[in-house]
Amino acid sequence: MARRTMQLKLVSTNKLYGPLPMDKLIQLASEGRLLPEDQVRAAGTETWYAVADVPALAGRRPTQRGRTARGERVQGPVGA
Repeated sequence: MARRTMQLKLVSTNKLYGPLPMDKLIQLASEGRLLPEDQVRAAGTETWYAVADVPALAGRRPTQRGRTARGERVQGPVGA
């Protein structure tokens, strides 16, 4: 089975990343590195979706960007 990959666009900087595996995006969301208005799309498609509209990502975001669930600061938006 092919691994699902997505492109990521950070709205605040208008930078594109990816394709990234979905588990990496889930990790980034869980660490607070994504804002609800940041956007993702399946690799090879044209339609962008807000992180807030993607159930696998929306429910994992802590309350502050740039902090882990434990409140620790994180480096950069993607840091691949």
